[in-house]
Amino acid sequence: MRNDRVVRVLLVEPMAGSERVAAMHHASIRRYADFAAMLIRTDNPDLTLPDEFAPSVALAINGACTSLTVQWMLDGYATPQDILVKSCAMVVLGTMRSLRDLPRTPA
Repeated sequence: MRNDRVVRVLLVEPMAGSERVAAMHHASIRRYADFAAMLIRTDNPDLTLPDEFAPSVALAINGACTSLTVQWMLDGYATPQDILVKSCAMVVLGTMRSLRDLPRTPA
């Protein structure tokens, strides 16, 4: 993601492009969220959550990391890359810890 063109093509332009491109972008994000939701459910099989919860958490993580990446590009990559990666990791790991604190089904 240290390439302005890549960030713009993958993360910025689809939001401002044609309806068709935007729809394809949103479908791609939804597939990533569905995959991440499956990982959340696999890692936490005994969570008692509504079906919409895991995909919503996955979309929130995706949004946070995407926003950070776009801002990094717009700021000219001024923030060291390791800080960017650690920041995204904190979001993911913090979310995983929070998931572990949620109600569970009795064993």
